[in-house]
Amino acid sequence: MLEEYRDILALYEEFALKELKPRVLDLDSPDTSEAVMESLAEMGAVSDEMNSLPLPVRVAAVVRLAEGEGAIGLRVGVSLAMLEAGLEGYIPAYEGKLAMGKDRVYYGGKVGILEGEEVQTVGLRGIRWYRGEFVPQSDTLGRPEERLLLYHLAAAVGVGLAAYGDALSYAKERKAFGKPIYEYEEIRRFLNEGYAKLKAAEALLLTEGTDLKAAVWPVVEAATFMTEKATQIFGGYGYINEYAVSKYMRDVRMLRSLVVREAYV
Repeated sequence: MLEEYRDILALYEEFALKELKPRVLDLDSPDTSEAVMESLAEMGAVSDEMNSLPLPVRVAAVVRLAEGEGAIGLRVGVSLAMLEAGLEGYIPAYEGKLAMGKDRVYYGGKVGILEGEEVQTVGLRGIRWYRGEFVPQSDTLGRPEERLLLYHLAAAVGVGLAAYGDALSYAKERKAFGKPIYEYEEIRRFLNEGYAKLKAAEALLLTEGTDLKAAVWPVVEAATFMTEKATQIFGGYGYINEYAVSKYMRDVRMLRSLVVREAYV
């Protein structure tokens, strides 16, 4: 099915690699991320037309965008899930404590407001997060929870693949004892194992009818494994903000907390 839509998916991949990837550290700013979302809206990434495409195509698009920037992939997925439920412009709240946005808020089949304040997060800083109490005001007909979980998992896979790409490039450039560290068996094993785990996780999400709760652990484990191994491959550079790999690890940990909460709490 994805082959039939390769031109559309190539557009998302090009946007991720050319527009997002070079600016990934700048996109920690919510204001900068807003500008990117406006560009994506103009190209139809968060539209009813996009939601008319088969679900695996939408999931694959979110994965590609998250390879460029996890917060952008997450936001596109959230927008698509809310649109599908007839809730355009609404922002989901997590457990009534954490929300994206500050106007209309959705949580558990109800729309309302969030009484609280903006907070800073360690990961996914391109999103405005608010902590407070959710106050329901009206019921809704749509329930997007399953789609939100699906797209959040897709974003985790995308971030993991971004970490893989950065680590692979670095391993081929960084030399130790006279040769690229990629030539050392342990480094290649980390990369190959991480990539295999991520592609298996992606295949789960692209298969319609997958039990998402059962898929949570394989996806989270794959993304966590690859981002942590990528950080190790970068050595000391993996822990400083000048390199995106440290951001990828933080983003995956934030996504992990979201999907576990969505699936099991």
